[in-house]
Amino acid sequence: VLMYVVLIPLILYMGKTLFIPLSFAILISFLLYPVCFWFENKKIPRTLAIILPVISVFVITMGLAYLLFVQLAELSYQWSEIHHKLTEEVQHISVLLAENLGLSPDRQKEIIYNMTNNAGNRIFSLLGDTVSGFTDGFVFLIMTPIFAFLILLYRHKLVNTLYLLFPKQNRATIYEVLKETILTYYNFAKGMLLVYFSVGILNSVGL
Repeated sequence: VLMYVVLIPLILYMGKTLFIPLSFAILISFLLYPVCFWFENKKIPRTLAIILPVISVFVITMGLAYLLFVQLAELSYQWSEIHHKLTEEVQHISVLLAENLGLSPDRQKEIIYNMTNNAGNRIFSLLGDTVSGFTDGFVFLIMTPIFAFLILLYRHKLVNTLYLLFPKQNRATIYEVLKETILTYYNFAKGMLLVYFSVGILNSVGL
């Protein structure tokens, strides 16, 4: 027991480069299986029926990541101008703060300086973490769609291997569990995408 307690976390930690994209690939394969099954029913070859949704998800993910990176980079370039304008605007309410809160102009400048500098440091820190995350996650972004493709391509062999781990009389139960799991996760993800799409439209219209 002690050996398993020590070895299992050690293996998971040492193999996180493999296990993390593999775990996400399993979830993605659950999500894309109904789509692939629909393509296959339309007489599309299995390989092509798998490649199309996997590449679509990969392209959409990379597009969103690129958009986020561009927006953060643009914000960092404009931060000096934003900092200057923010300082000018805050100075206009300096008299009001002095009258209502009793803060001297020097104390106000000190508070404003600390707030703006801290905000700038947070933005640059966020940008640095994002760039570092993209660099560290490059292998993850490459391996995940490959794993998802292989899982969908050899799904029958994987299910047969899973059957071998349990008694034969439980195969029907295992099949139902897998089916319900895939359908439930697919419906959940589809519902969440609809929610995000609706909220995005409302935010865009409001802005």
